[in-house]
Amino acid sequence: MGCANPFFGSLSAFVKLSPYRPFGTYCFFTRKGRLVNFKNSDAILHLLFYCLQLNPEQELAEVAYGSLKEHLQYDTKVKEYLENVEARLRLRAAGELEKQKQKNQENFVARFKKH
Repeated sequence: MGCANPFFGSLSAFVKLSPYRPFGTYCFFTRKGRLVNFKNSDAILHLLFYCLQLNPEQELAEVAYGSLKEHLQYDTKVKEYLENVEARLRLRAAGELEKQKQKNQENFVARFKKH
């Protein structure tokens, strides 16, 4: 069975694809502190693939240094966001929204099965 997604079809020419897929909810923070959530595994793979591409003028060592520097600041940033009351409320609201979505979907499926 072939790959239906053209992205993975072109990628498989360069990289041996793993059968493992990302799952769950991925939370990213922009540099301005905005929260971005993804659940779609294809979207996560696209995002990671394109974010990890080098610009033609960038050197590998420069990108590696920047990535390591950002990674080392990650714990500090997460603590800052979690200490921020507004951020905690937003995260809690996002969690409650996800619970409500799941409950609504379960109710919809249950009603659909009855008919």
